[in-house]
Amino acid sequence: MILLALLGCDGHGLAPVDVAPVDAALADAPAIDVAFPPPACTPGADQTCNADPAMSGLAGYCNSYGTCMCLAGFTYDSGTRRCRPQRSCPTVAGEAPEGASGPPICRDPCPGEWATMVPLDTSDCMVRTSVDCPAGDRGVARMFLGVAQDCRIHSYVYLRVDFSMGCPSRLLVRARGGLAQDRIDCLTAALSGQRWQCALDATCTMWEMEMLP
Repeated sequence: MILLALLGCDGHGLAPVDVAPVDAALADAPAIDVAFPPPACTPGADQTCNADPAMSGLAGYCNSYGTCMCLAGFTYDSGTRRCRPQRSCPTVAGEAPEGASGPPICRDPCPGEWATMVPLDTSDCMVRTSVDCPAGDRGVARMFLGVAQDCRIHSYVYLRVDFSMGCPSRLLVRARGGLAQDRIDCLTAALSGQRWQCALDATCTMWEMEMLP
């Protein structure tokens, strides 16, 4: 134990103060077990940062800490802790954010990217009457927005519709907290049997709803 005698401003001594040694205080502290993950790559062997070992080029480089630093055009994959092409699917299903399979956004979806995918029949597409779209730019998106509004789609809902010869061929839905089945049924019914003139050359359209219920 250490005794400190403190002097006041008038030079008179103050009451001694006991100060416990620092080492004694640390001795009573609980031990902390910290587990560090093994290195993701081998420093000096940058090819070990490729999430796909069969890839001949380099997706990133391995720093001195054994951590991968991804090059332009590649992104960090939390499943492998290595680098994968930016527009490829992650190794962990459900990790992909909206639009991770694009651009182009119309690429085949990554596993887990969309919670609901509804195929739409297009067998009679060629005999359907084409519906004119609103004048101006983004006619397909504006048509789709009208359908979503009619079905009372709420905020934080991502919708995508794939097209074949102007006919909706697949509906994809992802919503925070899920989307009620009756809303999905409404969208399916509204899109089925449609053929939009402005979608004849379109592959898909994607929309993020920001309206209130």
